[in-house]
Amino acid sequence: MKTLHENGMTILKTLNDASFEAYFVGGYVRDTLLGLPTKDIDITTNARPEDIKALFKKVIPTGAAFGTMSVIIDGAGYEITTYRKETVYDNHRHPNAIAFADTLKEDLKRRDFTINQLTMNHQGTIGDMFNGLEDLRRKIIRTIGDPNERFYEDALRMLRAFRFMARLDFSLETKTLEAIKQHKSLIKKNSIERIQEELFRLFDAPHTKNALETMVKSDIHTVLPCAQEAIEILSETTENYKKEEAFTVLDVYSDIKKGPWKLSKKFTKTIHAIKTLHEKTMQADFTPMDVFTYTKELALKANTLNLIFGGTDQGVDIVLIDKNLPIRNKRALNLKGSDLLKHLTFKDKRHISIILDRIIEDVVNGTIENSYKSLLKHAREYLNLIEWSHKNGKQD
Repeated sequence: MKTLHENGMTILKTLNDASFEAYFVGGYVRDTLLGLPTKDIDITTNARPEDIKALFKKVIPTGAAFGTMSVIIDGAGYEITTYRKETVYDNHRHPNAIAFADTLKEDLKRRDFTINQLTMNHQGTIGDMFNGLEDLRRKIIRTIGDPNERFYEDALRMLRAFRFMARLDFSLETKTLEAIKQHKSLIKKNSIERIQEELFRLFDAPHTKNALETMVKSDIHTVLPCAQEAIEILSETTENYKKEEAFTVLDVYSDIKKGPWKLSKKFTKTIHAIKTLHEKTMQADFTPMDVFTYTKELALKANTLNLIFGGTDQGVDIVLIDKNLPIRNKRALNLKGSDLLKHLTFKDKRHISIILDRIIEDVVNGTIENSYKSLLKHAREYLNLIEWSHKNGKQD
């Protein structure tokens, strides 16, 4: 099977052999020059969608209205987009009209940043119409043309600038930063889903600190929904965190259930688990039951949150606790509810789950062995205690 690059070059040559211009463009070229891993290739061409469909065996019209077709080779998709020019933008995000362009320069000048307009032809030659190579060398994020126009057209580009800072460890060019300060309020015109996705990608990037410090400097964080205090806190930390911990910080200051975010149930559950464990351990030690109940991974994330808020680092303790856990889930307990029913007499079967929970905690804490005989013995003792409590009018 050929590599991503080799298949992409085959596409370029196929288009060239049919008398069309074609180039790799954007992130793949940028990341290749920086020596960073890349997952996909985007191609720009003067071939029209119908030409692309005629030239390749498997083509999916993933964005036909925008001139984008995906060619499938070896199971991977390669997006090919016809040169285009955009007119007026609707609501500072979407162009309300798209027209095909005749030249590569027309296509490239509509893009966001100079480092994202670099091209590569089928011979591997790099094209650069807007000084992107120099900005790569200087590690600078700069818009193509007037930054005020670029951000007024598409306000989400402002957050993309910070996301690229966080991914590449670059700085913002002065005029670009000043334009963000001036137009920051336009971010409100974007959907919460778009804002959320950019923040997800920013928080998961390897160089967030400088990006967030610059966000605070630009004041753009003040117009992001329910995020101002959290971003200020995160901009000051040197801890290594990801989007789960970052959004938990947001939740600390503003309940995400009441906020505008469109988070999945799974992600929300993770955030609430991290927050609960953070609140429990900020001034206390992590216990074996904490690690057993929440898993080592979530315990370490809660520990990161503790560190962000000035707590003590218990990361080594968490790893050791996890390593020494006698069992890792309830299924590993050598006693089942059916065993209790077989050997013990229950007046109230609800007590079965109560007894099993107590035994699990004893096993996890190392106070009893995870052997059938020992567990059954302790189960009988707990049942006697429960029955005595009920008999004497006490709670379980």
